[in-house]
Amino acid sequence: MTRRRAILATAQADPLNRGAFPEKGLDAYQYDSVLELAEAPPQPWVAPRPDAAKGSLQRHRFASTALGNTRSVYLYRPAGYRPGAEGNALFYLFDAEAYLGKVPTLTILDNLIAAGRIPPTAVVLIDNPNQQSRAAELPPNPNFAHFLGEELTPWLHRQGISAAAARTVIGGSSYGGLASAYAALRYPQVFGNVLSQSGSFWWAPPGAEAQWLTREYIAAPRLPLRFYLEAGQFEGGMGQSGIFETTRHLRDVLQAKGYPVIHREWSSGHDYLNWRGTLADGLIALLGRPQG
Repeated sequence: MTRRRAILATAQADPLNRGAFPEKGLDAYQYDSVLELAEAPPQPWVAPRPDAAKGSLQRHRFASTALGNTRSVYLYRPAGYRPGAEGNALFYLFDAEAYLGKVPTLTILDNLIAAGRIPPTAVVLIDNPNQQSRAAELPPNPNFAHFLGEELTPWLHRQGISAAAARTVIGGSSYGGLASAYAALRYPQVFGNVLSQSGSFWWAPPGAEAQWLTREYIAAPRLPLRFYLEAGQFEGGMGQSGIFETTRHLRDVLQAKGYPVIHREWSSGHDYLNWRGTLADGLIALLGRPQG
């Protein structure tokens, strides 16, 4: 681990590579080089389209009694959003800073809704107070689940944002994918769909066996939930179960219990470059009507 940290601290972008993500910064330490082969899946929803009406974004500060802290939450409403309209959908998304920066989430939503691939979908993007709180809250944490289901959700209703559980998605990447699956297990009456991008399903509390959440799903009765799970082939554990392997295991467990599961694997690593493209895939799979 120490060696890996040293490598990451000194790694820099390839000056001869014209592909940069998210974009070229002031120096080579502020962006990554992109390796994209000829048959890489297209990312057709990430660029603004002139015919796609833009939604609105509002930033709020939210104080949680359950967690004893305050964070930013961002509310996206699509153009022409009508509170309470039949067919509205709702998307809870973790790591707001990354999904408003490295991932053009608002553009993706604008494009998908304008093209009729998903219904009018409001989004609540949930920020982390700091990195320490992210590490404490996103891995299965009953207080954080309480915050989502019993503090944030009623507040959203008061903002005119709501949807039935069957049309509500909770999602994120890495720890965010793990948190999404845990929150749905605790509050299936609120979150009916889980969108996990490279979820950290290897996680376990200190001293416990790996893949704790998968065992929780084994022990629990089947719930009214649907899943979109994805992982990259370069997220293996190198001799132990990593994200790639544990996502497959969770898929197998969920399917054995009768859950609807859509599972995707990509030739990718643990990065937002791939997740920015596959976010649309997950939303279409869970909320939309795929077109031929």
